[in-house]
Amino acid sequence: HSDSYSVASFTAELWVKPDGILDKWQPLFMKTNAGGDTSHRNFSLWIIENQLDIHATFNTTAGQVAIESDGSEYYASKSSGTATSLTANEWNHIAFSYDSTTGAIALYINGTTAWAGTVNAGYRTPVTNSESLYIGGNPDGYSTLGAFNGDIADVRLYNTALTSAVIQENRYQVVDGSETGLVFATRFATD
Repeated sequence: HSDSYSVASFTAELWVKPDGILDKWQPLFMKTNAGGDTSHRNFSLWIIENQLDIHATFNTTAGQVAIESDGSEYYASKSSGTATSLTANEWNHIAFSYDSTTGAIALYINGTTAWAGTVNAGYRTPVTNSESLYIGGNPDGYSTLGAFNGDIADVRLYNTALTSAVIQENRYQVVDGSETGLVFATRFATD
């Protein structure tokens, strides 16, 4: 945990290479408690059970805001986007961006806007917490959660909502730590 990881506005991004579809929710990247409980989620990214679609969320005192790469939403209104799934056994780039001032929220997969719109009034302030960041799993997750089955690389968290143009520009770049708003980054490099 670091206080800088509890974000109001944010962009969470990473590269994933899923081995395939699982019958459990696959946690990718989140700030929550060890169980992955909804009420503790400052932000979270998941692969939906029995699919290769993304579930992107944050919780508020009013309820959980969620957008999905298949076009679904909870407590938000979609204005654009094309339903987009991950591709198994290939590297996929995911970015989840939210601006708490304007309510603008978006999910990008491989440079395509899968979902963009606005969070409903009254649901715009993510809960903050002193929980840890989790990547690829939750140690005390409930029975419908598994661990991510695949490879993860270049996980980043910004304390600002990056635009789609900036996300496109940066997705193939290696960060050096001096980027505006960057509060967490790990490459998981093997060499």
